[in-house]
Amino acid sequence: MSVKRKSYSPAEKARIALEAIKGNLTAAEITAQYDVHTTQVSQWKRQALDSLPELFTNKTKALQVDYESQLAELY
Repeated sequence: MSVKRKSYSPAEKARIALEAIKGNLTAAEITAQYDVHTTQVSQWKRQALDSLPELFTNKTKALQVDYESQLAELY
């Protein structure tokens, strides 16, 4: 009999990664609380920290460039 893997929603992953980033709990406490392996917690934490700078990029500038390229393509 096989055991089905437990899957986590993106919201759960974000909440667990945020707990790891805050540092209020140790990695062992997080794994016990959420029933997740320590390695997985550290991977989600690293992914969250790596993607944070993208949240603060100027998206309007990128949209402006896309709009101008489409406009030039039409003319």
